[in-house]
Amino acid sequence: MNTRDYNRARRLLIAGYAFIIFLASGCAQVRPYPNTLAKNLHVHTTTDSGSMFSSVHASVEVYEVDAACKTHYRGVVALDAPTVDIGLAPGRQSFLVFGFASSSWLGNSNGAISQATLLTPRSVDIYDIDVSYIDELYNVVIHETDRNGRKREIDTQRLSACQAKK
Repeated sequence: MNTRDYNRARRLLIAGYAFIIFLASGCAQVRPYPNTLAKNLHVHTTTDSGSMFSSVHASVEVYEVDAACKTHYRGVVALDAPTVDIGLAPGRQSFLVFGFASSSWLGNSNGAISQATLLTPRSVDIYDIDVSYIDELYNVVIHETDRNGRKREIDTQRLSACQAKK
């Protein structure tokens, strides 16, 4: 191993230890989403890193959005199964951040990318979200199914689409 590779590996190891200490100290806002509401959101996840020497992990962070359009962290849900059911409060705005973390064992590389959307679930509708990360390409597609069985695709919305209520 040359000096450059040794220094890089050492920096990665130190950064990893620092991150573990950061998480263990409770400084990070990583906590599981309570997920106690009726399950109205079904997340279908497909991940494939494209190599047997790398991996991808997907998750979704859930934030409540108040009347002033401020976000309040509620927790994270690991998308570690083909389908994960989540309960969101109907009629209330939620901000969902879908995250993809990739790592490669041979290249000593790590990466993260996310896609977010503002969503206000209707009380009688069901939401299916297809989340995929395949060969470094990611996508999030949202479908809403109403009580009559009609299904339509919903565009993702930025948090700036939130309308503060006075």
